[in-house]
Amino acid sequence: MGVLKNQETVQLLHDIQLSILSSSILFPAEPIPKRTMFLSDIDQLSFNFDVETVHFFAANARFPLPAVAQGLQSAIERVLVTYDFLAGRLRFNEQECRLEIDCNSAGVGFVLAESAVELADIKDLDYPHPAFRQLVTANAHPPEGKDPFLLSIQLTSFKCGGFVIGLTSNHITLDGISTAVFLDNIAAIATGGEIATMPFTDRRVLSARSPPRVSFSHPELLELPCVPFSLPLLELKYRLFRLTDSDIETLKRRAQPSSCRATSFKVVAAHIWRCKALATAGDKSSNFTLAYIMNIRARLRPPVPAEYAGNGVLFAIATATVEELTDWPFWRVVEAVAVGATRMDDEYVRSVMDWSRLHRGFPRGDFMMTTWMRLGFHEVEYPWGRPICSGLAGPPGVEMATLLPGARPAAKEMNLLITMRGGVLERFTKFFYELL
Repeated sequence: MGVLKNQETVQLLHDIQLSILSSSILFPAEPIPKRTMFLSDIDQLSFNFDVETVHFFAANARFPLPAVAQGLQSAIERVLVTYDFLAGRLRFNEQECRLEIDCNSAGVGFVLAESAVELADIKDLDYPHPAFRQLVTANAHPPEGKDPFLLSIQLTSFKCGGFVIGLTSNHITLDGISTAVFLDNIAAIATGGEIATMPFTDRRVLSARSPPRVSFSHPELLELPCVPFSLPLLELKYRLFRLTDSDIETLKRRAQPSSCRATSFKVVAAHIWRCKALATAGDKSSNFTLAYIMNIRARLRPPVPAEYAGNGVLFAIATATVEELTDWPFWRVVEAVAVGATRMDDEYVRSVMDWSRLHRGFPRGDFMMTTWMRLGFHEVEYPWGRPICSGLAGPPGVEMATLLPGARPAAKEMNLLITMRGGVLERFTKFFYELL
């Protein structure tokens, strides 16, 4: 059985003794014509929040911090010529009731810092320690009275010579898939080359139809008023669970004789969904919905280019009653998860976009889930080497499960970062192991 990591068993690091060396703004390396960037009707579904990631690197004698800083800054300035919207500023068009980006070359934040600790002092790099918040650019603020950065980077060196790149980006600019392409492009330029993959930046390909034609009900979406919206802050706790390849194979065997292909994602999603439903007090006859992120680029006709830079993802939903999730054999729960993905064809996705144009909204579900398993952040080849670990700087601010590659991605291990209210998390933990 996998090892449970939590605040009681992991020695949490709360302070890395950070010193800020410099803070600056990086601009595109070449003059860029000003423009307003249209944001798609998927972007409008309240993806307006920051994602903070940390990418750790071992010491490399050929790349001390000044060399890394120079190479990274130069690469970012050059890549912003292509990704001009990242150097822009988000604004709300009240007349159209839409978010858009003013591509005005206002720049991105860049912080250079050093820590008085060594990488070895952080016992578990894959665990989001409280101190990791110091590794992202909370210290990078735009000039007074200016709008927030859409992208900011912090480069922090450790006493041992290792270092970490902390990336803060507004999700409305890039989803996880296009962030991986962006990082590959930075690495390619820093190595002395050109853009490795030219991003496709025309977000009108994910526009609503004219006139909009909502052909399905969309219980996975919550209608919002025509005002800028931000997520409420909740008091949540989190734990990191580790599933070994043996654990995942056990779940796959239990998924037989499911009529769908029992992938690692489906069986883990089914297990998490059932445990969360059982851990949540309420009427057992009521529906309990799992909403999980999926890539819709290839599901449209014609397909959206794989290089699409923006939000090419939507939430698929699986619904059952708590009683059904309790009584069904495991393979039946797996099939219910699969139904959500099957529903996401061209017509359904376009119906979502049409609904967004008419109502504006936010994804909802009794529990949400996303996966980073195939993003490949840990595979990016920088001139100073690949990251020894890439992950979240902190837990999400909503109740959800995030699937992350384990310490040995090739071994198919999986880390589950579970964020929930305290009492629910305790009950979830109990069911997680009893039903595994």
